Amino acid sequence: MAFVRLLVIVLLLSGALGLIVAAWGPERSAATANYPLPGDRLRLTELVFGCEKEQRSALDRFVVAGDRAAFGAYLDQQIRMGRCTELKPGDTVYVEKVELIAGQSLVRKIGTMRSWWVTSRTLAEVSTKETGRTH
Repeated sequence: MAFVRLLVIVLLLSGALGLIVAAWGPERSAATANYPLPGDRLRLTELVFGCEKEQRSALDRFVVAGDRAAFGAYLDQQIRMGRCTELKPGDTVYVEKVELIAGQSLVRKIGTMRSWWVTSRTLAEVSTKETGRTH
């Protein structure tokens, strides 16, 4: 029994338990119905900025600090350098990976080979599920 408790604690800390429950459960709860999971295909309804992991983390730090000027300048610079991109309304993205603790999802625009990190909450708020998860 101690092993099971330890396993549950490890899974909870890693964020994997919620992902496993959501993937195996018959239906997502209302609170997580739009939260991205690996295998989801989502159609964007608003502009989303995707970045390489390091750049996405830096942008998130500017958001937390409330520094809009730094956010805008950094994002513009990273787009020009090819480390960030715009994912536009109407684009369909495939969710490849979700890091629950970091709150980030790795997405790839359908028809392209490059993947980008986006904020999972933003992705949930500005997309509609196109098809169910693939298993």
